[in-house]
Amino acid sequence: EENGYPNVTLMTCEPSSKMTVKFIVRKTMSLVVLKQDPPSKVGDAVAVTGVVRTADKKENTVTINPVIIRYKDRLSYKPGREMLEEVDKSSIVYSFTGGKEPVNVSARDKDLLAHEGRITAEKGKDGWSKYLIAEIAKRDKAAAAVRDKLGVYRKDPVQDDDSGETTNAPASVLTEDDE
Repeated sequence: EENGYPNVTLMTCEPSSKMTVKFIVRKTMSLVVLKQDPPSKVGDAVAVTGVVRTADKKENTVTINPVIIRYKDRLSYKPGREMLEEVDKSSIVYSFTGGKEPVNVSARDKDLLAHEGRITAEKGKDGWSKYLIAEIAKRDKAAAAVRDKLGVYRKDPVQDDDSGETTNAPASVLTEDDE
């Protein structure tokens, strides 16, 4: 803690340049990302966005301040798939903390970022965060409707032959012939 506020100081290695990157994580959203299951530990990789304050070629270090932890990354690349967003469409590619409500945008919703300049100019930072929240909610609702239409997660009442009680069990997507 520093002045009563939690923080985490990290020293990491930037893979392409092999430079040591130093930064202090203070933003609440970034601390939450570090605590998400599984909690981050020494040796894990994170993707950060920040402002480079100093770069010392002699000591081979870069200092970043302020910094935002975007998402947990992986330590090695998968051939043909360099970015986490290419592997996992739920990965966070953008975080906005300038409005009243913080917003994380996943790779699925990356196309919304093209409207940032226009929306921010028209409605300001709060308007931008409200726009993102509303659009992401619409897409979540549409995705849920598609899942519901498939009926995979629907629970149908099933009667237990021994006791005669009715319970809710997941509907099977396989028939006896398929099994």
